[in-house]
Amino acid sequence: MTYKKGQLFYIEHHRKGGFYCQAIDDFDMDIDFYPLIDLSDGERFACKNKFCKLTPLEEVPAEYRHNMLKEGAE
Repeated sequence: MTYKKGQLFYIEHHRKGGFYCQAIDDFDMDIDFYPLIDLSDGERFACKNKFCKLTPLEEVPAEYRHNMLKEGAE
């Protein structure tokens, strides 16, 4: 499965628990590290695929939207 930059997710991480995130680049699910941004604090991170489960979302709660990538921004 391939996801595009900007895709929203709910992530269930084996150590950190659950949180909302967004793809910062296009990626395929078979890579080792997913390129994401944590929408609670705006920090970019690479999440190892073996430690997390991603659930694609259409939108996230309003309190997380301020950290979303801006359309057309790098």
